[in-house]
Amino acid sequence: MTIRTTRAPGEVGRIRTAGFVRALRGIDRTGAPTPERTLAGEDTAVRAAVARLGDRADGPAILRLWQAALDAPPWPAPAVWAHGDLLPGNLLAAGGRLTAVIDFGGLGLSDPARDLIPAWNVFTGASRARFRDELSPDDATWLRGQGWALRQAVQALPYYWDTNPGMVRQASRALAELLS
Repeated sequence: MTIRTTRAPGEVGRIRTAGFVRALRGIDRTGAPTPERTLAGEDTAVRAAVARLGDRADGPAILRLWQAALDAPPWPAPAVWAHGDLLPGNLLAAGGRLTAVIDFGGLGLSDPARDLIPAWNVFTGASRARFRDELSPDDATWLRGQGWALRQAVQALPYYWDTNPGMVRQASRALAELLS
């Protein structure tokens, strides 16, 4: 698969994360698999993960944000190509610039909100605002994006708690950003 983008001067050979997401969304959908994952379909697993977190996290705050994401209006347009797992470990960078994206196991047609998870897993403050500005999601899509990021974080924490401290740090950071 070749992804072509228009690059600003000084970005030859490099694509910003938002540019990658835009390019991916622009790929022809002909013959693509039917979307299968929805936030609602993740509800039971998310609630179980929050329960497993116990007093290690603010369960009521997590569930309020989760419910708000579930209550957000659904994506009204046809599904778009989405990577689905744009976590820091899958975004390879050199010199502060995205140089490669790996782990396409979750690739498929989806709600574009699935590829907003870098907003809370990679970016903070002004860089998060820039990411949002560059992708221009409506408020409902942004809220569903928070839901996808929340799902990833709360499921990763109990799963990796005793085996992968790097993933626990990343998920904890994302959860803190989501709840701030």
